[in-house]
Amino acid sequence: MRDLWQTRPKLRILYIGTGPYATLLMPLLVMGGTSALERVDLVEVNPSSARMLQTCLDLLELDQRRIHLYAADFMSWETPHRYDLIICEVMAAALVREPQMAVVKKARGLLSPGGVLIPERISLFWGLSNQNREPRWPSGMSRVPPARYQWTHLGDLSAAETPPTTVELEVKRAHCEGQELTLFTEVQVYGEEVLQDAESMIVNTVCVFSDFRAYPCRLRLHYVEGPRPGWTAEPIRSGEGNCLRGK
Repeated sequence: MRDLWQTRPKLRILYIGTGPYATLLMPLLVMGGTSALERVDLVEVNPSSARMLQTCLDLLELDQRRIHLYAADFMSWETPHRYDLIICEVMAAALVREPQMAVVKKARGLLSPGGVLIPERISLFWGLSNQNREPRWPSGMSRVPPARYQWTHLGDLSAAETPPTTVELEVKRAHCEGQELTLFTEVQVYGEEVLQDAESMIVNTVCVFSDFRAYPCRLRLHYVEGPRPGWTAEPIRSGEGNCLRGK
């Protein structure tokens, strides 16, 4: 917000998926007030969370002439406004479970020129790894560092980019034993603030395939969009497709 205020006297903010306390924004509203804000729109799909957030706004006596709370599904919610800052809560690693990709696609169309989307970038990688040795939040780093093979950038989700939803992979058979096809997530929140291994639930690893003994080592990785998105992996028969080879 401080960076945006250097070029804009008043900000318009959209916060998608606030939960009951809007934790990424509420402390700033309480400490800094709302005088330098033109408009703040809060969108929360869960009715009970929206009610709790309204209670918080009332108790804190925040200026609700500028702050507007909507108990609505963002994907069907409409607004004529454009925003200088849009905050999207990232709920799970590797863009699974919550419709994060669909939300970001819609949200970036609501940015004003030069506006900022938080998080700035979600980067996805694939590789082979043993899940039992991978660092996880909240337990932290494993005592035995994981061996990661064929670490390869899959794509980015940001205000300007969308990762591919279907990718064909060639897995080296020498690396398959005891390993699983794993998705890794790195989240650039803003600027130099980056979440990596075991620093948050949203960067935990996700296993998408493990039975290499029964299938060829050429796989088609596909992202299924919808209310409960996730990844699938299926074998590619000999002679099909063009594969992305890992390192």
